[in-house]
Amino acid sequence: MATFAAIVGLAVPGTEVIHVGTTAKTMPDFPAMWTGMLGA
Repeated sequence: MATFAAIVGLAVPGTEVIHVGTTAKTMPDFPAMWTGMLGA
C-alpha cells in the first residue's frame, strides 16, 4: 500500500511522501526508483 500511495502522490497535488523508505519492505529497490522518478 505504501508503494501505491507514493506513486499516486506523484499525480495528486498536495500529496507528500514523508518516509519513502517504508516501501522497501515489499519493494527493496523502490526508494532508489523514487529518487529517479523525482529527478533528484
